[in-house]
Amino acid sequence: MKSILFSNFIFCLFLPCFLYAYQLTDTTKIPISANLISLDIQNNIYAVDRNQRIVKFQQNGEKLNFYQNNKLGRVQQIDVANPHKLLVFYPQQQTIVFLDRNMTELSRIELNQFNIPEVSTVGVSNDNQVWIFDEFDNMLKKMDGSGNVRSISENTIGLWGESLQPHLIRERYNKVFLLDENKGIFVFDNLGNPFQKISIRGIVDFSVINANTLILNHRDKGIAYYRLSEERFTTIDWSENFPGINILQMRIQGNNILIRTNNELIFVRQ
Repeated sequence: MKSILFSNFIFCLFLPCFLYAYQLTDTTKIPISANLISLDIQNNIYAVDRNQRIVKFQQNGEKLNFYQNNKLGRVQQIDVANPHKLLVFYPQQQTIVFLDRNMTELSRIELNQFNIPEVSTVGVSNDNQVWIFDEFDNMLKKMDGSGNVRSISENTIGLWGESLQPHLIRERYNKVFLLDENKGIFVFDNLGNPFQKISIRGIVDFSVINANTLILNHRDKGIAYYRLSEERFTTIDWSENFPGINILQMRIQGNNILIRTNNELIFVRQ
């Protein structure tokens, strides 16, 4: 364990809820080389390792369970918005797998069976259905657990003059965020109507902190935050708090932070 003090200045810039003296007192390090990480509302930690095994940890670093399916290829997305029904997307086989809290498979959707041949990314909706982006139609679509399409957006070429190749969808706070690394983040409401475009290229990952704030991972500028209402992009210098650490990915849940580096995860709690 290691005590880390973050300056008031950084957190006043970072998130509105941190407008007070803030002490992060405990740090847990988990030795694992991961490609993806996630953090659920119960502060359970998920990591996809180099063997495409999805491992679940408690916040103290204790390993709980894991899931692995060598037949489905690479894990592109794991959405833990509902910790009792995790979504995992395998793009090579166009397959969505749902896991329970014990990392046991509940069900799956094989998208090729529903005449949707080019899905680039998927995510959980607030009503426990599934958002997909259909690259063939250039449309955001919502499906139920049986693969039936329940709602669709307009074609993104008609909406923004852009055909997209997104690799990440997240619905949070009744907004759907669609990330295309080469074009930016395209924001819809939860009915699939266009809401806002963030025209910043080079974003490789993001988290939604609240209805107005995103944490962005930019391939050149590192970790930054973005306020939707102000359309303001601000980088954050973490070198004082994490000297010598190359932050590859970050997740924030409440007052806690999960960081992925080259060979370990760092979980910092208040």
